[in-house]
Amino acid sequence: MRYDRPLVRTFNVLFVAGVIALIVWGAWKVLGWVGLLVSLPLLAWFASRAIVHGGESLFTWIWSLPLAKWHGSYYQFDNEQVRVHPQGDRVLFVAEDVLRATGIAPSPASWLAAHEDETIGIPGSKLAGFGMHQIKRLVNEHPGSQAGRFMTWAEREVIGPYEKKMKG
Repeated sequence: MRYDRPLVRTFNVLFVAGVIALIVWGAWKVLGWVGLLVSLPLLAWFASRAIVHGGESLFTWIWSLPLAKWHGSYYQFDNEQVRVHPQGDRVLFVAEDVLRATGIAPSPASWLAAHEDETIGIPGSKLAGFGMHQIKRLVNEHPGSQAGRFMTWAEREVIGPYEKKMKG
């Protein structure tokens, strides 16, 4: 087992915390307050290690958090990232990303709340999606937006290669 696996790290932290707790408890039982005062430097050393090394990991995690939603399959349209979920014979685009990329709704969440019946639930997630049929409807309903360009881009850059991959 490698140390960088979460299970090993968790076991290591719990083991060290258990040993220190046992030492502090033993010092308390045997020597009372004096034993507790003697074991405090050990407790402080462990806390400093946790803060230094754990703090570094915490900041690394916080730094990568904004990118976490983009892990997986996504494309880029007009400098906006659009998440794509293939579902058997069709491709679903995350509705929030489509609305943001096309400029149809300044607040995609409120638009989606008002038009919940026009979206498709993406299996395995809490995201709402659009198929090509819904995107074509957006083009007809919002002719002045980027929806037409988005539909052309989606057919050329996403749907076309996906269909080739499925056939070939």
